[in-house]
Amino acid sequence: MRMLKKKAQIGMLETMAVLFIFFFLLMIGMIFYVSVMRTQSARELHEKQQVEAIEIASKALFLPDLECPTTMKKLNCLDIYKLEAVEQIIQDNPHYLELYYDNLRFSEIVVSEVYGPEEGRSWRVYKREKPDSSGRIFIHMPIVLYDPMIDEYHTGIMNVSYYGWT
Repeated sequence: MRMLKKKAQIGMLETMAVLFIFFFLLMIGMIFYVSVMRTQSARELHEKQQVEAIEIASKALFLPDLECPTTMKKLNCLDIYKLEAVEQIIQDNPHYLELYYDNLRFSEIVVSEVYGPEEGRSWRVYKREKPDSSGRIFIHMPIVLYDPMIDEYHTGIMNVSYYGWT
């Protein structure tokens, strides 16, 4: 009888050990799964933010307020005098930023002349920071700057800083 009782106790301990190992392995598997899913969702969020930043950059590039005259058939062309006018209007009346918010959201757009007679000149076209954003995505697009007064083209770059969702 005593031997039977010991066998039952040993059998119970073995069962408990197997259950402990099973739940331990199950826990490790769940932790691994959650960490993989967290990494994947962070990657997807970053990709969505990059796509949105590119959309904002292309919307900024084709704003009618900045584009070259329709008679000019240049791709990615911005008018220098329109840039100066928009920059001045927004500096004088910051509430005009609201007009651009639907297209440009929380971003900063700076156009710089990188090659031309006034190399280094830049215009801040739009700036609206997101207060709780911890990071930005930068997009740099080469553009053509048109000076209608002397009918010349210069090389420039449009720098778009997008304040993401985080």
